[in-house]
Amino acid sequence: MQCLRECNVTVRWLILHRKTSYLNAKTLIDKTLKNNKRLLELLLKTAQFEFVLKNMFLKLIETKQVRWDADKASSCQKMRELSEYFSGNHPLSKVKPDQTL
Repeated sequence: MQCLRECNVTVRWLILHRKTSYLNAKTLIDKTLKNNKRLLELLLKTAQFEFVLKNMFLKLIETKQVRWDADKASSCQKMRELSEYFSGNHPLSKVKPDQTL
């Protein structure tokens, strides 16, 4: 997210300061951009990056409930196994006994 913010700030700054009256800033911007094609390319790549990042977060949000339910069920099962183990009824199914202990 921070990288995207910095990209947007850079694009905004370059667009707003292309026609500045300060000679040092104008020289720096002209040397960096050389022409408007590079500015447009930066703008398009920033937009593409933003689009990919947005889709990634949307996919995470869409699968959040499914992942939460699966983790909750797994945790409940492990807690049941632990309660049975400590009550002396059943050994833990996923833990193998270690003979060296």
